[in-house]
Parts: sequence; structure tokens; C-alpha cells
Amino acid sequence: RDSSGALKLNSVTTATTTKQPDGSSLTTSIEEVRDVNGNLQPRQRTQATTVMLSPTATRITTQIRQFDHLEARFAETSRETATVNKSDGATRTERVIQQPGGAGWHDVGKVVTTETRQPNGTMIRETIEEGQSLYSMKTPSAMEPLVPQRKIVEHETVKPDGTTMLQRDVFRRDINGEW
Repeated sequence: RDSSGALKLNSVTTATTTKQPDGSSLTTSIEEVRDVNGNLQPRQRTQATTVMLSPTATRITTQIRQFDHLEARFAETSRETATVNKSDGATRTERVIQQPGGAGWHDVGKVVTTETRQPNGTMIRETIEEGQSLYSMKTPSAMEPLVPQRKIVEHETVKPDGTTMLQRDVFRRDINGEW
């Protein structure tokens, strides 16, 4: 709500997708949010390039830029590379998240999702999220490998009355490294 009590949009996202001559597609999106005066200001700009590697594999490369108000321009803050493979009713998506630092880009996260759909409509989705350990986050010079931090298992079933039931189990690593 604004100062007079009227409802206003808090943010606006605009996306445009264009086909490239090489067969890939480029999706550009800009997110704008309202400042304290109610004016829309740019917040984030993303560019995602989708390339078909084969009939069953796709790669999506995304550059994420945040607006730097001091320099009045967008600055690249992170990038993501996702690879999607489909085969025999299963889809595996591996997404790597990188941020700039030191001498170049380094991995700060990885998300692997495996989704399997059964002939009866049941779907099982398992997502494993990896990230930096506490040690490597607090030590800038440490280039530790990513460690699994959270696992999400979802079971989606269609009941005989047509409704869909989703059961989501979220696991974290314990002190012994077990889920």
C-alpha cells in the first residue's frame, strides 16, 4: 500500500526471449522494485542462454547482475550453469552456482535434482544441495570442495478421487555426515 492506502505493485519483472541464429534462445529479465518514494528502481538483471546439446540434453547458462546504485550500473554478482538430461522417464538437472572472487570465479553451490515419473502418475523428486563448509566460508583463501548440506525428497501421488498428494521430507547432515 502507498501513503494514501491504495494497493501498488511492489515489484515488476519483465522477461523477453529471443531465438538466436545458432538455434539457442536468450532470455533477458529485469526486476524492478519500489523505493521509499514509490518509484520503480532496477534491482536485478538476468540473461539465460539455453542451448540444446542433444535431443535429451540441454544446457542453460545464466548471468545474474545486481544493480549497483553507487556506480549506477549493473554489476555481475553470480552465474549459474544448469545441465538437464532426460532419459527413460527420468530427468536429472545439475546446477552449479559461481561467484567472483580473488583470481576468478569459484563454485559456491551445487544443486542436483533427479525426478522420476512412474506410469501410474507417481513422481519422485530428490534434490541434493551442496555448499561451502563453514570453514571455507570463514577462510577466504581456502578453496575447499563443496559439501552436501540438505536433501529434499518429494513423493507426488494422484489419489483415486483425482486430487494430488505431495509429501516432502527434508534431511540435513548430522555430525557423522549421515542424512
